[in-house]
Amino acid sequence: MNFLEIIEIRSSSHNMKHIGQKLAELVSKLNQHNENNTITLYNNTTVDNDFSIHILHHASEPDEVDRSVGERLFSILKEFGLTNYSSWTELSNGSTGGYPQSGVKK
Repeated sequence: MNFLEIIEIRSSSHNMKHIGQKLAELVSKLNQHNENNTITLYNNTTVDNDFSIHILHHASEPDEVDRSVGERLFSILKEFGLTNYSSWTELSNGSTGGYPQSGVKK
């Protein structure tokens, strides 16, 4: 099962190239030191000052996911502008993520 943390940043800076480079360096360093997850940086295709960092975890249960990297990143990235943090559970192979399926009768 996969678990995803998403950190969105809307930068208030006018130097998007510099911020994009700094974020790319940070993500690269984190990926070198993290074997338990994959971290990817995205830039909005229509809004230059919007970035999104996705941290993909592979684990059997939500309790096995170490969210400390995402939480630290979220805290650090607040200096770049407005930030938003969310956590997601993959729903696949009949999984309901611990929630009951509505309208399904057996």
